[in-house]
Amino acid sequence: MIIAGGPTATFSDKYLLKDMPEIDICVRGEGEYTTFELIEHLKNNDGLSNIISNIKGVTYRKNGNIIRNQNRPFIKEIDIIPSPYLTGILKPEDLLNQNGEISILTSRGCVYRCTYCNFSAMSRHTIRYHSIDRVMSQCKF
Repeated sequence: MIIAGGPTATFSDKYLLKDMPEIDICVRGEGEYTTFELIEHLKNNDGLSNIISNIKGVTYRKNGNIIRNQNRPFIKEIDIIPSPYLTGILKPEDLLNQNGEISILTSRGCVYRCTYCNFSAMSRHTIRYHSIDRVMSQCKF
C-alpha cells in the first residue's frame, strides 16, 4: 500500500489518484492523526475497505471512483506533537547551518498569501503557536 502526503497530496489528491494508480491513499492537510489512524487499522488487520470512509483527511479510490472524505480539523494544541529536537530524532550538531546557527519550530502555519509558498494554503491562512515552555525547552537542547 502506498500512502502519499504533503502539499501535493493535499492540493492535487484527485490528480495523483487519477494519474498514478500506484498510489492508494492521499493524506490531506496535517497528517499526524490521519496517518496514525490508517496505520493502526492496517497493523490490527482491520482492513481499510470498510473503515476508510470514516477517516477524516483522506482521498482514496472505491469501485473506480475517487472519494474525498471530510477534512480533518487542525490540531489545536500543537505542543502534543513530539519535538524532533527534544526526542533526539534531530541532533544539534546535525542542524547547524554554515553560520553555526540552529533553527527551531515555534509555530505551525502562516497568515500571509504568498503565491510561491504553500505554508499559508496548507494552514488555511491561520497560525498556531507552540507554548513558551516548549520553545524554551527546545532552546536548551
